[in-house]
Amino acid sequence: MKERFASAAADTKLLFRNIPSVITALFTISVVVMNILANKTIYQNEWLAVDGGILVSWLSFLCMDIVTKAFGPKAATKLSIFAILTNLLVCLLFAGLSCCPAPSPLSRRRSSITL
Repeated sequence: MKERFASAAADTKLLFRNIPSVITALFTISVVVMNILANKTIYQNEWLAVDGGILVSWLSFLCMDIVTKAFGPKAATKLSIFAILTNLLVCLLFAGLSCCPAPSPLSRRRSSITL
C-alpha cells in the first residue's frame, strides 16, 4: 500500500513537471475565477439561468482539451483534482478573512476629529 502511494506521488510529480506551467496556471485560475463569478447572474428567467462563471469557462475547457490530448485522461484527472484542492484552499482563505473585523469608517472620522 505504501509503495502504491509512493508510486502515485512520483507519477504525479513527473506529470506536473511535464505539463506546461502556463496550462496548469490558466486552468487553476479559471476554476477559481469561475467559482467567484458564479455569484453574479447575467441572465435569468423561469427556465434558464446564466451566471458570470460562463465568461471564463471556455478557458478551462480549452486547457483540459490540451492536457487530455497531449498527456491523456489520467493526467487531466490529476490536474482537475489539483485545481479543486486549490479552489477549496482559496474558499477557506476567503471564509477566514471574511470573519476578520474591519474598522468602521466612522471610527476613523471620530479619531481624526479628536486629534
